[in-house]
Amino acid sequence: MNENLRLIKEIVEGMKSSNFGSGSVYEKDKQCIKKMFDSLGTGSTPCSKVYTEEEIYILLTVIDSTYSTQMTKRYYGTVELANVLYELNTKKPLCQLFTDFLKDKNFDPFFIPKQGTNLFTGNYGIDKNGTNKGKAVSLITKFAYFVTDFQFPIYDSIVTELYKPFWTFCGFADKPLSIKKYDVPSLITAIDVFIAKLEKEEEGIHIDYDTFDQLLWRTGKICRENFSLILSMEQYIDYKRKKTPLPKVLNEDQTMLKFLALASHICPLYKKYKNKTNK
Repeated sequence: MNENLRLIKEIVEGMKSSNFGSGSVYEKDKQCIKKMFDSLGTGSTPCSKVYTEEEIYILLTVIDSTYSTQMTKRYYGTVELANVLYELNTKKPLCQLFTDFLKDKNFDPFFIPKQGTNLFTGNYGIDKNGTNKGKAVSLITKFAYFVTDFQFPIYDSIVTELYKPFWTFCGFADKPLSIKKYDVPSLITAIDVFIAKLEKEEEGIHIDYDTFDQLLWRTGKICRENFSLILSMEQYIDYKRKKTPLPKVLNEDQTMLKFLALASHICPLYKKYKNKTNK
């Protein structure tokens, strides 16, 4: 048995516990935003919901503020993005649009003729000189993540940077796929291939997009030594003020202790790949 894959399997099983991460700011933020998506919009089921433009604007603003996707630093960016999502929502519920995209990776349903733009490839917002500020892939995929009940992959620097280190750690014989910059189809394909190989190599393991995102994201936070979102306030104070060693801070959380063990292997690979990229 591949010991590395077994460690990942044990972590994945631990994450399924109902109280996993319950004291962390990340989990509190996640559940708070989910409740906003549930309470807003009209529709008999989550994937049939239709949102007003104002509701979409509110949801985007909260996500941007929570996850620092920097849209507020652009003039009119959130307004433009909310308008495009609203136009799409008048044709088909957004949950269905994003779910269909996972299967066919077809950009066409996301094209807005009267604006001549596509949701994923369009530019949103301007700077103080009136120059376009570029795409908003991270914010869009985070919105899709929530509107699909956590079943859409998030385009995030941690995920894109840790994909190859995780692939190497798992010992897959093939070369890892490349995730192109701001390219959502290549992100989806890369994650789908990774999950398929993992489930084939390790019997009994099941990973969805949400689990995959958490697996890489939490490991990345440890590698970057950014613990405030994955620890409770009490744990963080113990670690920072009292200088309590992290394993001791986590002594009752077996899953997070296994995350530390995983990170001890992944972080050197992460730094190695990052150094190659920066050269």
